[in-house]
Amino acid sequence: MQTNLDFDNNNESMTGRVLAPEDDGPTQMPLGVGGEQDMLGEVPLGMEGSSSTSTGRTQSVLVMLLVVVVAGGALWTMRVTGSVEQVDSSVSVAEQKIEQALARLKSEDQNGGVKQDQLDSLFGDTDQVVAIFENDPTKKQVDVDNLRKNPFALVVTNKKGQQTESVAAIDRVKAERLKQLKHEFDKLQLQSLLNGATPLAVVSGKVVRAGDSVGSFDVIAIGAGGVKLMAEGNSFTLTMKQPTDKLR
Repeated sequence: MQTNLDFDNNNESMTGRVLAPEDDGPTQMPLGVGGEQDMLGEVPLGMEGSSSTSTGRTQSVLVMLLVVVVAGGALWTMRVTGSVEQVDSSVSVAEQKIEQALARLKSEDQNGGVKQDQLDSLFGDTDQVVAIFENDPTKKQVDVDNLRKNPFALVVTNKKGQQTESVAAIDRVKAERLKQLKHEFDKLQLQSLLNGATPLAVVSGKVVRAGDSVGSFDVIAIGAGGVKLMAEGNSFTLTMKQPTDKLR
């Protein structure tokens, strides 16, 4: 297409006239529009990836279903067993199954797509997993009214025999010590009592008052009835007539 411009010197203006296009030969058709290419049945531009997109969606759905089934099995194992080690092992097995399934899908996609028998083989254990969820173990638990003991109570090892032996040994030591104190008490003699603002007593030739000690004994009080002594929690009373002990 050519455009001729005429300049008018009087009016100092420019006008343009569009000339008819010259015949340059046969007109070429745009790529992909009509012509011989449409007659050959070629795929229009922009539709080449529809098949690959559909295959990708199918693979994504299959992978998601597999992940859901495996995760459900792992959760059920955790709920029933409560063992961290078993759950970890089941998760590891699940990961291996997922990796194997992904590799299988990739291989089958390269070989021409996934067939029905291959899908059946891939999800062959789906019914078993669903049956596991239907068999809820909580329905088989014992009613609270039929429980004989608290299932959440800590288990305490019975050490009654060891405790009995320990108590018996302590009792023997105490009895032996009390025997020694009595033997020492029998050797004490109350020779005299001095009443006054501060009572005094003569015990085995030693003048004592409240707060003093005589051998293994502490003087607790001095009165008309005698001298009260204390040793290791055991109380004794020393009198003028003869030594007597009163264990309290």
